[in-house]
Amino acid sequence: MYAEEKIKAKIVKGSSRKKVVSHPTSGVLWAGVNKCDQLLKLHTSIGQCLKDIGLKLEARDYQPHITISKIKNGTQGLTESYLDQYRDFNADFTVNSFSLFSSERTQYGAVYTKLDSYDF
Repeated sequence: MYAEEKIKAKIVKGSSRKKVVSHPTSGVLWAGVNKCDQLLKLHTSIGQCLKDIGLKLEARDYQPHITISKIKNGTQGLTESYLDQYRDFNADFTVNSFSLFSSERTQYGAVYTKLDSYDF
């Protein structure tokens, strides 16, 4: 990959894709991350690797984000309170690695298993 490059991303105030938001239909609370050249290169590189082994990529636009929480039914008031408090949260951070997880749905909820980590 791009071992010599570190990815610097920024969570910023702005459109709904650039701040802490709750997705009403998926029940996910997430913070949008600005697209930067290094992040887009990483996304493209991973996508090409997946295509090379025969996997089909999603057709939707790439929206970098950090998932904060999965929201269960009945917690709307708590979610709204969190959004009111942190909606304009901003942070700078450097990404030094990423991890690949699998997700399996069970009767108790999703189970995430870390498959591998990749350092830059």
